[in-house]
Amino acid sequence: MDFRRGIPMYRIAAPVLLLLAVLAACTATKPVSYPMRTTLPFGSIEMTVDSTESTLDMERQALLVHIRMSNLEGERQARVAGQSWNQLFQVSDGKGKKYNCRRFLPADAYYQNFSGGTRGGEKAWGGSRAPEDTYLTVPTQWIARFDVPADASGFTLLIDSARFHTGTQPAYMAVALDR
Repeated sequence: MDFRRGIPMYRIAAPVLLLLAVLAACTATKPVSYPMRTTLPFGSIEMTVDSTESTLDMERQALLVHIRMSNLEGERQARVAGQSWNQLFQVSDGKGKKYNCRRFLPADAYYQNFSGGTRGGEKAWGGSRAPEDTYLTVPTQWIARFDVPADASGFTLLIDSARFHTGTQPAYMAVALDR
């Protein structure tokens, strides 16, 4: 390399990117803690973590977090919630290990599809609804499902509300669960 032309850009960019990544990790926003059954500030949506349940399957358990949401902006936002909002939720166990949300669905749709009945839950629910009918009435009861080790305990729900917070609402929230 000819030093008269200066330092190559990649030799400057790599350390700068590394420094930015370290700074971002050090300045991560600490979540604001809330108890269960409290209305959480989630933009214009009123969200409450109502309860939990779990089912055991071999070495894993399915941790189901029951969430009530009102003020969704109609069927379209409800459909988007069911398709992509699972990315907004994680749980951490008592040891600090984090688990991503596997499914975020309206409670009726979750139990219809995953209740253990035949062909989509007809046995448990007395009939099958078409998937497109799930959002005709905007759902208020939702389930966030997390697959966690059977021996894990002491869970906290972590909520990334950065896309929805307004004004003084927190961008990240934590709710200690009763499991």
